[in-house]
Amino acid sequence: MPTLVTSTMFVAKQRPVIAPAADGTFQLTLRLLDRLGSESRQVESWLVRWSGREAAAWWHRHSALVVAGQPVDVVLSRPRVFYTGRGDFRTAELHATAKRLALAPRRKAPPSSASLSQPPAALIAA
Repeated sequence: MPTLVTSTMFVAKQRPVIAPAADGTFQLTLRLLDRLGSESRQVESWLVRWSGREAAAWWHRHSALVVAGQPVDVVLSRPRVFYTGRGDFRTAELHATAKRLALAPRRKAPPSSASLSQPPAALIAA
């Protein structure tokens, strides 16, 4: 039984790639970022491939919404680590096959501390 990964990741700046797989079926390749902790600036880069009719239908339905920063709920299969770069510049990149992708709602930014200390504009004008 293959290893499965279930997570919420974020679409990276790199554009998705649509190209036929080796057998000629539709294939979507996405670069996703997994934030390591809710407040962390550390991220893991994932290269995710999804092939077949379900992938094509999902892409045609959601392609306009797949932009940098968009959260995506994922179920991935067969994660593998690949190292890129040389010497001190080596970094790890994870590759996996998508079993399911679903757009997740974007979170609203929490109010800044400055806006919490300011009264609403309607109260100022009154």
